Amino acid sequence: MAYVIAFPKSEAGVPTGSAMYPLPPSTRLLGIGFYIATCVIGGIVLGVFLDYVAGTRGLFTILFMLIGLAVAFYGVYRMLQEATKPGQGRKE
Repeated sequence: MAYVIAFPKSEAGVPTGSAMYPLPPSTRLLGIGFYIATCVIGGIVLGVFLDYVAGTRGLFTILFMLIGLAVAFYGVYRMLQEATKPGQGRKE
C-alpha cells in the first residue's frame, strides 16, 4: 500500500515544502559556507593526490584549488539566484 503526500502549492503554483525544495530560501542559504568549504577542500585533496601520483610539487594542488573556487562561486551564484527569485519569501 502506497501513501501519497500532497504538498500545498503557493500562489505561483510551485509546491511549498516539496521533496525538491524541502526548506525555505532563507534556510537554504545557511548551507553556502559548507558548500564553499566542500568545493575548495575537495579540490585541494584531489590536487594533493594527483601531485603525489604524478610526482609534481604543488602544481595540481593549486590548479584544483582554483577549479574548486570557481565551482564554489558558480554554485553560490546559482543558489543566490534561486533564493532571491521574485515570489520567494513572505508576501506583504
